[in-house]
Amino acid sequence: MNELKFRYVFKNKVFGDISIYYLTLKQVEQGAVSKILNSGMKGNGYEVISRDRYVGFKNKNGKEFYEGDIQSGVFYNHNTQSYDKKNGYIIFDNTRFYLHEINGKRNCEINRYKEIIGNRFENSELLK
Repeated sequence: MNELKFRYVFKNKVFGDISIYYLTLKQVEQGAVSKILNSGMKGNGYEVISRDRYVGFKNKNGKEFYEGDIQSGVFYNHNTQSYDKKNGYIIFDNTRFYLHEINGKRNCEINRYKEIIGNRFENSELLK
């Protein structure tokens, strides 16, 4: 079984800076998020803006997939039964992880052979 992992995304409310921490479930249960915030981040205006789950596999380059990661490439669209080129970010919906397209559709599966080109917090321009 895969270890449960999370990516915590913190954002500075004043300047918009992003800080990212990768934590295991055990670290979260042991209070790592509070320790991070209490180490000075909270006093400097940071807040948690996202808790992204590890998808459970890595891409072709060995990089772990998390919710909010952006993939680019040609994907099979089950609704139209055709291939489309697009960017999208990973979401979890009900029982599966999907690629969330810009127009809001949730009909493309994640492809572990494609590269992760960023995440929706640090690289939101890739979703335009």
